[in-house]
Amino acid sequence: MDSAYVEDQYKLSYPYHVEHHWWHLARHAVIFYELKKVIEKDSCLLEIGCGRGIVTKYLREREINCFGIEPASVVPLQEVKEFVRSESEPASLSVAEREKYDVIVLFDVIEHILDPIAFLKPLRKLFPNLKYVVITVPGRAELWSNYDDFYGHHRRYSMKMIEDLARNLSWNIIHRGYFFHTLYIAIWATIILRIKRSIKIDAPGKSARNIHRMFSLGQIWEYHLLPKNIPGTSIIACFSMLATGHDNARPRDAEPGPR
Repeated sequence: MDSAYVEDQYKLSYPYHVEHHWWHLARHAVIFYELKKVIEKDSCLLEIGCGRGIVTKYLREREINCFGIEPASVVPLQEVKEFVRSESEPASLSVAEREKYDVIVLFDVIEHILDPIAFLKPLRKLFPNLKYVVITVPGRAELWSNYDDFYGHHRRYSMKMIEDLARNLSWNIIHRGYFFHTLYIAIWATIILRIKRSIKIDAPGKSARNIHRMFSLGQIWEYHLLPKNIPGTSIIACFSMLATGHDNARPRDAEPGPR
């Protein structure tokens, strides 16, 4: 898996306590909201490319049975160290362990992979009881910047690319949509003005966390209130391995007009 972060990238993008940053707070809430639509009471989730286990920790705190696996050499968060395995790949898991997972999640992972089809296609065979895959990815090619270069992104996704991904994998799209709509405007403005994006994310101190929480609420409400086809900086998509009857070519919330 060619998505493993190097040490400098982890230090800059995932400092300790970064889970209190508004971006993570809002993304976690969107992820939780979408997962609750598909998971069952006894579902067991595997987060591939989980890093230190920030999302795994968030989901476990909300009584979702989530485990994490990370190809890079990282030290998991203390709270989830028994649920997160680093320096490991999905294929390295035992057959018995792979059989227990019915949902796989990959949050901002596949943009780091040169050939996502080759990476994702074996999941269905590796995990025989797999029902759903949920991903988040950075959205919109026009937002490409030094940030994407530094963090080893191969692409930023559009809705059409999500549809192509599903078609090539023979997966069914049951939902996908943009989020972080207002952030799109801010980053688009930096691109137009040729301003370099900061590659460092600072974890908020205790005094600033309430401000981050309030700002994240605005992003969460924006996700719920605005149409999902309005461009945003991120996309969340849920795929089913089951025969759902959904049409891969035009799933709900598809972008209108020419693409």
